[in-house]
Amino acid sequence: MYLMIERENQSFHLERAREIAWLQEHLDAFWELACEGFQESGRGVLVVDTRQVVEQEGTKSHPLMFVPQANLNDSPWTQEKEITRMVGEYEPSWELIAVLLKKDSGRVYRLGVYLEEDQRTERIAA
Repeated sequence: MYLMIERENQSFHLERAREIAWLQEHLDAFWELACEGFQESGRGVLVVDTRQVVEQEGTKSHPLMFVPQANLNDSPWTQEKEITRMVGEYEPSWELIAVLLKKDSGRVYRLGVYLEEDQRTERIAA
């Protein structure tokens, strides 16, 4: 039994490490969409539907959308108190909340983006 638990934990940690690496790889695009969403609607969450793959101009990706904080109760995956808490607490001048929708679950990440002070001010002022 102990070995099976170890394998499950190892599998979980490996999957999480892959997700973090993937998020890092696409952070520029996620940040741009999160900034646009924040400027239009205020706080919210970036949702990446990893259950689907779309192809545009020969490039495969997953559907992305920005869900404003006011609309969080409209989707079943947003019933998680952790998501609501994180969206209320993140610092929009340099952070974003990303939810990865998975086949049987979802994962939420609070991501920080390094910016110079004047870039942070621009984001909030916009």
